[in-house]
Amino acid sequence: MTVRRILIIDNEQRIRELLRRLLEEENYSIKETASGSEGLTNGLNERYDLILLNPLLPDQDGFDICRELRKFKHTPILMISSRAQEKDRIRGFEAGADDYVSKPFSPRELLHRIRVILDRTRHREELQALPDKRIKLPQFVIEENHRVSNGKERVILTQKEYDLLYYLAENPNRVFSRDHLLRCVWKHEFVGDIRTVDTHVKRIRTKLGTLSSEAMSVIKTVWGVGYRFEIVE
Repeated sequence: MTVRRILIIDNEQRIRELLRRLLEEENYSIKETASGSEGLTNGLNERYDLILLNPLLPDQDGFDICRELRKFKHTPILMISSRAQEKDRIRGFEAGADDYVSKPFSPRELLHRIRVILDRTRHREELQALPDKRIKLPQFVIEENHRVSNGKERVILTQKEYDLLYYLAENPNRVFSRDHLLRCVWKHEFVGDIRTVDTHVKRIRTKLGTLSSEAMSVIKTVWGVGYRFEIVE
């Protein structure tokens, strides 16, 4: 079995030591750094299966690090922060984080969240090994590797953005409530505010908007209900 590699970016030595001990007991391979700039360089230049990121770093804003990583990589990012307010969690998701855990955290819960993310990644890698799983649409093509392309431009989605877009595109012109999307896309791993669906839709629209205005508008809001993926020939 391939050993999963995890990068820890956190300026708190106590937290890094705790995370390293916890994760090495689970047989993960760990790289750690207290520097945001060094963590960003590592994240961009090396392959990791997961990045644990403190968004409140003294030398470089962790939210900016997350956004920069998202420009080039689809490595899952789990933020671990001392700030637990809803606005901070939403800011993390908007920056591109796949999950957000507040300090102090439960080691058992953290391990569970990590396993869920890595299992989802492994499943996605298995799907990518299968025959063509692309969805070809008039506005763009949803590719297997978390990318969406219109033939000229390409954008990279986070895993959850990709899962949500793929689910909606597989079921065009159907209206889905937020509760339904949470059950079918997030499944048992969801913990938090139902409005996380809105946040992810907003991020998807923004990224698709770099392809074209038509691509940006494929996900329609059905007021009082949820969302619908509209195919326009």
